[in-house]
Parts: sequence; C-alpha cells; structure tokens
Amino acid sequence: MVHFVGAGPGAPDLITVRGAALLEQADVIIYAGSLVNPALLDRAKPDCEIFNSAKMTLEEVIAVMKQAEADGKTTVRLHTGDMSLYGTIREQMDRLDECGISYDDTPGVSSFCGAAAALCAEYTLPGVSQSVVITRMEGRTPVPPRERLAGFAEHYNRLSEETIIDTVKGEAPKEISHDDAIIFGINGKPIQARTPNQKRLVDAFCNNDLTFAMGPAGTGKTYIAIALAVRALKNRQVRKIILSRPAVEAGEKLGFLPGDMKDKIDPYLQPLYDALEDMIPTAKLKEYMETKVIQIAPLAFMRGRTLNDAVIILDEAQNTTTHQIKMFMTRLGLDAKMIITGDVTQIDLPRATASGLVQALRILDGVKGVGRVEFDKHDIVRHQLVQRIVEAYERHDAQEKAEAMAAREAAQTADNNADSD
Repeated sequence: MVHFVGAGPGAPDLITVRGAALLEQADVIIYAGSLVNPALLDRAKPDCEIFNSAKMTLEEVIAVMKQAEADGKTTVRLHTGDMSLYGTIREQMDRLDECGISYDDTPGVSSFCGAAAALCAEYTLPGVSQSVVITRMEGRTPVPPRERLAGFAEHYNRLSEETIIDTVKGEAPKEISHDDAIIFGINGKPIQARTPNQKRLVDAFCNNDLTFAMGPAGTGKTYIAIALAVRALKNRQVRKIILSRPAVEAGEKLGFLPGDMKDKIDPYLQPLYDALEDMIPTAKLKEYMETKVIQIAPLAFMRGRTLNDAVIILDEAQNTTTHQIKMFMTRLGLDAKMIITGDVTQIDLPRATASGLVQALRILDGVKGVGRVEFDKHDIVRHQLVQRIVEAYERHDAQEKAEAMAAREAAQTADNNADSD
C-alpha cells in the first residue's frame, strides 16, 4: 500500500493528524527533499527506510514502491503542501495502476492557505470576491501560454503596472508600505495612490484648498478624491463631506423618473455611493447619511450655501455650465477643501453650451491655492481594455482634427486663388 501524504506549508506541526500517523507507521518514506521540511522525518520509526526523491528519477521512485509492496511494507510518498496543486502525483498513480498497487491520498495544507493564515487574511469576502486564481511562475515545469502570469495580470488588472512588470520579469515587486495608505477599506485592504498622477493628486490636495483632477475614465481620480475626503473626516480635520454631480444625462433622454426627489437624483449619483461603500461600513455610512455628515446632492442644490469645515467634491465637472461651476467654487467656506474632477473629452452638454470646466481651468491657471493634476491613459486602473478604448478614441480624434485642418487650409487656398483671379 502506498500513501500519498501532503506535508503542509513548511512547519512540521502543520501536517495533518492523519498524515503524521501514517509517517509514524511507515516502513518506507519517499520524500521530496528539495521542498519538504526534513524535521518531519523525525516522526519515522527507527527501522524505516528513507529515500530523497530529489535525487531520483520517476522510474527509481516506482521501483522503490514496487519492492516495498513485494516485501509487504507500507510506503508513504511525502509531498509538500497539498498534492492536488503542482504535486506531480498523477504520473506516479498511473504507474501504480499499471503495477496493480493500491494507494490513497491524504491531503495537506497548501502554502497559499498557509500564507493567508500567516497574514490573518481572507481570500473571499461576501460582495467583494468569491473566486481565487492560483498560478505559478514558469520554471522547470512549463506553463501553458494562455495561463502565463502576464496574461492573468492583463486580464485581471488589479495590480499597478510597475508591480505587473516586476512580477513578469521574475523580480520581487516593490514593497507596498501601509504608511502610504490613504485609508483602509471595509475589507481591510489599503486604499492608496497606485500611479504617479494619483500620488500627485494626494499631494495637491494637501497643499491647496481647490484642486482640479482632470483625465480620462478609469484613472481613479474620483475614487482617490473620495478616499481623501473620508480620511479627512476620520481624522477629524473636517466635520462633513459634500459630494455633488451635475444631473446631466449621458447622451440619452431618460424621461420621467418615478419616486421622490432622492429617487430621481440617485441614478446620477450612484458612482459616488459605490466609492463610499468601499470605504465605510454599511451601518456607519447609513448613520453618516442620516445625520448629514455625508451629503450627496446634485449641483443645483448648492446655490446659496456656504460650506465650512468640509471636503467638497464636484464630479463630472465637464458637464457644468460656466455659471454653475462659478457658483460651486464660490461655496468654499472656512476650513474647507474642494476637489473638482472631470474629463473634457466626455462633455454631455448641448452643443451650443460651453463647458464651465474648460473655462475655469483657463481662468484659474496660476492662481495661488489652486492645484491641478492631469491624468492620462497610463493612469487607467480599470480593465486593460479601457486603456485601449481611450487610445483608439485619441487616434480617431487626432485624425478628425487633422482632416478638419486640411479641409480649412484647402478652402482658404481656394478663396485666395479666387481673389487673385
């Protein structure tokens, strides 16, 4: 009889009770010497024969098992972690089937479970993630092309570009210091600036009372802005957070919306709720909303207010008119800070209406106390496809501008020729 036993993630006392008992009873032990902690062999009885498979071929391992079976002895094949992951036991079992030798499998604790235990971490959280992807770097064992780490990193893009590059190169990613965390989310994960421009936004917020954060979708400008506001509230630097958006439909007419005023405006403000729910526990967020510590309102409701002791954020500011954004900026009161975010390439205003954001950026350029951070496609932290979409539209816009300019030049040349005639 051959017993395949998982040795666990390393520490000799993390082997299962059943696995320890089988080691103590074994007549022959074949262990993966390059991976298994040799302290586990202290459990072997004095007359047990011990073989290190790191120095053996598959044929030699099977030969030892066949001889033990012929001698009526019990064999333990000791693998690291749990054999179901990278254990290479299938080829051994196939050979034992050919030889008519019985075997069984005693599971062990895999190293990815041991790592989570050491960190007091959980891989799956309700509403956050219910899936775990397990992979490895390519070494002596090849990895199928579709499962290489670069492909996983591109598809599941939850890491910074620098971390992905370091990992694919086989280098240790730069250590992420929790000292850089803006706040810790509801799942305990640090929320921090992941790109150079996100870090510039953090610095600009600290050094200015009004900060503009401009750039394409998916760059995290609104998310970081809300994280900065939540941090200021938790640190008692302000007494409230006020979040606003212009209630402008994105290229479609929604028509009549049922319900009270809150029901009507909530669809426009849902992205702000989503960010807050990542950062503040549900019960606490509900309390903050009910006591108006956190207020979310459309831009039209800002008129006439003076906002003191608060962080005020205006999102999607490219959809404000010139009068609206001036009205909003002049709400800034004592001990308050303001962040205005927007993307001038996604203006949903009527064609004849100028964006107040574009004008404000021009008028306030160089004004003391006003910061400005420009995000670009390299800051996009959503799905990798979002960056490719932005790049495609940039190429299209550049081509349209070039064609329009060429058409104007051709028309001007024609006019000049007509005048000379």
